[in-house]
Amino acid sequence: MKPNHTDEGVITHIEHHHYTTQGNPVFRVYLDNGNAYYTKSNSLVNVDILSPAFRGSIVRLLLTEAHRIWDISVI
Repeated sequence: MKPNHTDEGVITHIEHHHYTTQGNPVFRVYLDNGNAYYTKSNSLVNVDILSPAFRGSIVRLLLTEAHRIWDISVI
């Protein structure tokens, strides 16, 4: 069983949503299981999420209590 604040799937689409007041991007990430999440503001995951390593692979997203992505890994 997965911990409460994770999700797994293949990323189908990433869209730029907005910039934070500190000038960092925030993305909306869509998975093949129908779920979609925003990335955590001012987090390194906003750079990592665009890596080609995560395209076409099953990924595990670690989520904050507010269901924002704060880490990603290939599984």
